[in-house]
Amino acid sequence: MSAAILFLHALSAASIAEVIHEIPDPTASPIKGAMLEKSLAGIHAIALVAALDEALQEHIDINSVQWPKKLKPSLANRIAVVGELVPTLDQARLNGAREVRNRVAHPAGNTSGPKLGWKDVKEIAEAISSALLTLGQLARPPKVEAFFARTPTLYLDELGPRGERVSYAYSVGAKLNGETFIQHQYEVSYLPPAA
Repeated sequence: MSAAILFLHALSAASIAEVIHEIPDPTASPIKGAMLEKSLAGIHAIALVAALDEALQEHIDINSVQWPKKLKPSLANRIAVVGELVPTLDQARLNGAREVRNRVAHPAGNTSGPKLGWKDVKEIAEAISSALLTLGQLARPPKVEAFFARTPTLYLDELGPRGERVSYAYSVGAKLNGETFIQHQYEVSYLPPAA
């Protein structure tokens, strides 16, 4: 999988995660809890920065860049090496994204890490998207929109095929430039009370 596709998957997943708590659900849902809200943005920031790391390594490999001797192969050094070759690469923004990733992935002391919001994730995504455009790994800025739908089916006079009184079909996904890119579907059935 190319680094650009990896980035688009990470960006789409982050877009879905941002709206997941808005999905109507007739039952109490553990995925909409406060714990998830605290951790989701950080997890997606880490995934986006991992895609940046892959993109820089891919650029180095494709262009047969000679890695400087005695230079540790780290994300910070990949940003610097590629930045020397591509002066329009915004190294400051990419290093900012890297630093956020480091604070989330390796929190100091006994803390759970910094509180990261969706605005922060969007800023990281914009910085990485700009870098991928600069490196020629994306042809245009991606427009990602999350979507969800819940479709009920009610069986009034007789039970459904699995003995249910009502079922809900859920569809959650993300569109990339207007076309479905990722989609997850599932169904939940509710059986009638036992007599």
